[in-house]
Amino acid sequence: MKEVLKQYLEEFYRGFAGFELEHLQDFHNRNMKFNLAEYEIQHLEKDEIYGPGIIPIGILDNRKDKPSIAKTLNYKMILTASLFTMKLGGETFAKIIKKILRENSSEGAAAATTSRTTPALRWESPTSNPMIISQVVVDPNATMTKDGKQLTAEEWNKEKTQIIDEMKACVEQSREKVNEANFLLKESTDARDKAKARIKSLENDLKIERVQIKSLENDVRILEQEKKKAYV
Repeated sequence: MKEVLKQYLEEFYRGFAGFELEHLQDFHNRNMKFNLAEYEIQHLEKDEIYGPGIIPIGILDNRKDKPSIAKTLNYKMILTASLFTMKLGGETFAKIIKKILRENSSEGAAAATTSRTTPALRWESPTSNPMIISQVVVDPNATMTKDGKQLTAEEWNKEKTQIIDEMKACVEQSREKVNEANFLLKESTDARDKAKARIKSLENDLKIERVQIKSLENDVRILEQEKKKAYV
């Protein structure tokens, strides 16, 4: 149980990968011109419960006499970032739930000998009636549901093939990026080694020049001494 929970928690946090680079800098740069609804449409999938820019009741302070700090630019930026974070977290959570339902549906169909139906998952909202998230129907001939439609074993096999192909494509892209990174690292290492060798060569040349300068200075000193003796 602990390992399973850890797995899904890690997957949840991976949903926020690149958050600072991709989103926080946008929030900071756009400031008061920021439109949360438009930004959601650009970066998030369709929210099945709350549309773009719509926030559940009870989160925002709707009082008319808000404190003056609520009108400051920094406060509005923080609020916008927080609201988007909630929406991004909701999307990530929904993806995990869909994955769990898909895995449970697939495993249940493989072990089922007779048709059976699992209870619908429900979320009790304090401001609305209970909402059905999903209902999984498992039988020998239907291994999973997609968008409320039962998939036959053949359709599910096609779905799995598509998922596998997409995963292979992602792996290949990752492999290409790794190879590219290794190539750049090798080029950087080679350039660094060449630079070190060049610096070493220049240091040796500098030592030789210093020795020659010192030798010339000694020769000049000897000549000056001989010149003085000639006048005595």
